[in-house]
Amino acid sequence: MTNLSSDWSEGASLPYDLDEPHGATVDGEVYPRRLSHVSVVSHDHELFVLGGYGRTLDANTSKAFYHYSPGRNRWSRLPDMPAPRAAMAAGVIGDRLIVAGGARDNVPLADAFSFDFQSRRWTRLPDMPSRREHVGAAVVGDRLYVLGGRTPSTFATDIAESYDASEREWTPLPPMPTGSGGLGSSAPAAR
Repeated sequence: MTNLSSDWSEGASLPYDLDEPHGATVDGEVYPRRLSHVSVVSHDHELFVLGGYGRTLDANTSKAFYHYSPGRNRWSRLPDMPAPRAAMAAGVIGDRLIVAGGARDNVPLADAFSFDFQSRRWTRLPDMPSRREHVGAAVVGDRLYVLGGRTPSTFATDIAESYDASEREWTPLPPMPTGSGGLGSSAPAAR
């Protein structure tokens, strides 16, 4: 619940109903994607959509990777992720997309990969210390922060970890004050 005297205001409704929506901004415009449990990121004024579930919730996990160019109003397919996943952490650090955790057919994962936008190739990264899905993710500097989520034993964990792209290593962080799963997160835009 937000403070009613805050600077929050109600915007336009989405053009369709969404459960657990994800979106990204490109040049001040917000782009949701009509898929289930995907990750959506922006890079270099373009939009990228990864994975998700098929028509049956928690099954038929996808490894698809799509690119949308707002300037050309065109979608294209990029090389698939190395493994299917949904409800994952994703963020862009420099010219690399980092993908970590998530779930495959409702089983939490810990593995991580990066996609190089220049070479258009995927690379395996060190696994996250914990298997989690339905996490919050945000990039600050050279770090991807992965917050909360669902584990094999709980729907709301207080685990927080960060991935340092320059050192290629994960660091455990102090636990969040309250466990949370199925959350969204963001970081201030770089200036």
